[in-house]
Amino acid sequence: MVGLAYVERFVCCAGVALEAHTWMRVVAAAWLLAAKMWDDDCLENVQFAEACCVDVLDLCKLEQTFVGAIGY
Repeated sequence: MVGLAYVERFVCCAGVALEAHTWMRVVAAAWLLAAKMWDDDCLENVQFAEACCVDVLDLCKLEQTFVGAIGY
């Protein structure tokens, strides 16, 4: 649920619509942020990248951009 709140905040703050080619990356970034904010023992970025089938460096950049876009 927290991840969904972050997705909604991203859409509102960044003014970006979720599209077929972008929604998965936005959701992955939201889940990552939600896990880090609410779980004391969450997955590391490397583990999360493997689970989401994305490159870890790409995930780190995505996380940085996402956090900036939602104002954190």
